[in-house]
Amino acid sequence: MYQVLREAARCASTESCRRPARARRSALRSGLAAVLVAASALATGAAAASGHPAEPDARGGGAAQVGTAASRAVPMPKDCGALTTIVADQSLRFGIIDGASGEQVEAGLRLDFQPRAATYVVSSTNRGITLRRLLVTSTDGRLHLITLQDRVDPATKKQITTSAVTVIGSGWGDVRLLVSSYPYVYGVNDAGALKRYQMTTTWGIASAGTVRKSGWNQIVSLSRGDLWNLGKDAKGRTRYGDDIVGVMSTGAVRAYLIPRDTYQSLAVFTLIPKGWGDYAHVSVGSCDTGKSRPIVAVKKDGQVQAYLDLNGDDQRGTDIRWVGTLTRGWTGLLAD
Repeated sequence: MYQVLREAARCASTESCRRPARARRSALRSGLAAVLVAASALATGAAAASGHPAEPDARGGGAAQVGTAASRAVPMPKDCGALTTIVADQSLRFGIIDGASGEQVEAGLRLDFQPRAATYVVSSTNRGITLRRLLVTSTDGRLHLITLQDRVDPATKKQITTSAVTVIGSGWGDVRLLVSSYPYVYGVNDAGALKRYQMTTTWGIASAGTVRKSGWNQIVSLSRGDLWNLGKDAKGRTRYGDDIVGVMSTGAVRAYLIPRDTYQSLAVFTLIPKGWGDYAHVSVGSCDTGKSRPIVAVKKDGQVQAYLDLNGDDQRGTDIRWVGTLTRGWTGLLAD
């Protein structure tokens, strides 16, 4: 049985930290704390459940049903959170779920190009400076590396965020979805292929193989789940796998476990067989303790609904529980 890698891996350098998802997302929320204090929340406050969410049914093998879920709602643990990247009217924002609250925070950057796909890559902190890096493609096929730098001014004690946008590639016009599991980046193109790329030490990007040549046309949303420990290889080296969660146009939600060494031998797990077709994007978050993980599902109208996967390690949907509607207004290009 696979076991999730929980302990944070050591940073290969002060700039690039190869961390499991749970540690990476916790570090990301910490890095954004100062931004949250200074920013004006564009969408705040928890709302009662609408009464008609697509709720997994624990009695039916994970089948999604539409019905009133209030009687079976569970609370969101305070140490759980998730991050969604949002580009609305070419303005870069972050949708942050922290416990049972949700808000949208401006990154302080307006893009001078029309974006098509995006993914949050990694964050790192060194000597009081936090760097957050994202990849965003434009409709003309360019790939942009966005670097946000957060630091505290020693004189005023106020946080200062600066940004830099660098074109690091071309020919990306057919890529419609991106998701990162640092140092790897996965992309789905218009032909339905799933391709893998790798970030270089100088923040470039290189091809790292084709996972699937076709068959991914129905995937409408991708999220990074976790980094998995797949045991030892013949030489005693630890093998790792990237857990990617995808929502299909049919309403099914599937987890794809992609071994980093044998990336074409992926395993597929159906978490929800149907009923989630109204969601524009689904983000899988993490909790600082325990096995649970939040699942943040954004409807096409911008309504943000939350679920709690009671055991995020079992790759089964039978224990996914409805939490409630946390906030609204998350519209635009949504990505992890």
